Amino acid sequence: GEPWCAIFAGAMLRKAGVDITGCNAMAESFASAPSMTKIGEPRVGCIAVFWRGTKSSGTGHVGFYVGDASAGHINVLGGNENDQVMIEAIPIAGASMGLLGYYWPIAAAATSEPKLS
Repeated sequence: GEPWCAIFAGAMLRKAGVDITGCNAMAESFASAPSMTKIGEPRVGCIAVFWRGTKSSGTGHVGFYVGDASAGHINVLGGNENDQVMIEAIPIAGASMGLLGYYWPIAAAATSEPKLS
């Protein structure tokens, strides 16, 4: 299938009323968008951005952090996980994929947890 993880993440944020200025259909756009800020530690619901192939390839993956998985992996809720929306354990540092960072919408940066109700 076509890559659609960033489209899913953007649609969910937009549906929640979050400003996604600068985010587009490329996963790594969430890492450079003026509406996002990088955070040092993950928060449930934050955006996890990954590189794919090589760190300089410009291709990647994006989803919502839902918790730690087995050693060296985090659980991410995302679109285009095996061509569906699901939670998948993704490596933090792998040979062909790794974490670029965790990001939080600037408008919600003061909030420690998202409202999931």
